Amino acid sequence: MPDHAQCCQSVAASTQAHAWAIIQLQPLFRSLGHDVRVQTAVTVSRGQQRGDMQLKGHLKHNGVERDLVFDLFVTHERWGASKEPSKNGHFCYPDDLNRPLREAARKTVLQYQSTHASNHSITLMPAISSTAGRLDAEFLRLLFWHAHREGEEILRLTGQLEQPNQDSVFSKRTAFSNSVKSNVGHIWRRPVRCA
Repeated sequence: MPDHAQCCQSVAASTQAHAWAIIQLQPLFRSLGHDVRVQTAVTVSRGQQRGDMQLKGHLKHNGVERDLVFDLFVTHERWGASKEPSKNGHFCYPDDLNRPLREAARKTVLQYQSTHASNHSITLMPAISSTAGRLDAEFLRLLFWHAHREGEEILRLTGQLEQPNQDSVFSKRTAFSNSVKSNVGHIWRRPVRCA
């Protein structure tokens, strides 16, 4: 199944849309004070490849800070122009809607795995979305973790984190998480509509 840049009628438009999506994600990850690098500022791997976004010191492993680098990729979950017009617009895998996301994530990991294996200060993660705005599980976990940390920070600043009613805290944190997921879904969905 081709990726969006390969099958889009306007490759320049899809490249610009990809860059636009990266720029839109920057403020989201900067909200907790992280140093966020994008595109050409991302650390180059041994194989001279670079991901799309780098969060400096985002992870800690054995007390040592590690950077998180992720590569953003949009995949199709429906058939586009094909030799069989009856397939156009139908799901590629109707019994497993997450399969295109998993396949794109596996492809991204294989592409970067050998070049980032020797760099112990960087963790690579694929950030995969479908053209319908569905998000890969790993990227979704990152967004949940970010929303959790940001929600706790806001609740701490407003004095609500120490409330005796923890259900209120959990529901506010859940609402914040859903808002982050929704915003990211809209960011991903918008650029894939090409002229």
